[in-house]
Amino acid sequence: MIVNVHYQKHSCYLGFDYFMNHIDVSHVYAMHCWNDFSVIPKLKAMDCSKTYRNKINIKSATQNNSAWHSLC
Repeated sequence: MIVNVHYQKHSCYLGFDYFMNHIDVSHVYAMHCWNDFSVIPKLKAMDCSKTYRNKINIKSATQNNSAWHSLC
């Protein structure tokens, strides 16, 4: 799922929140943040992400494609 924070600003989390509340997944990897991964800690701090924040991970764009980093 791609969420464009630059255009959606304050409602950027809605699609992601809907997805996480309706699809049973064990992990999600945020990758398409246009190298602005600051949105991930903000999402994890929101009340709406309480039930799934431990499933949110990030793939660092500056690392090797096989290197996955967790913000948990």
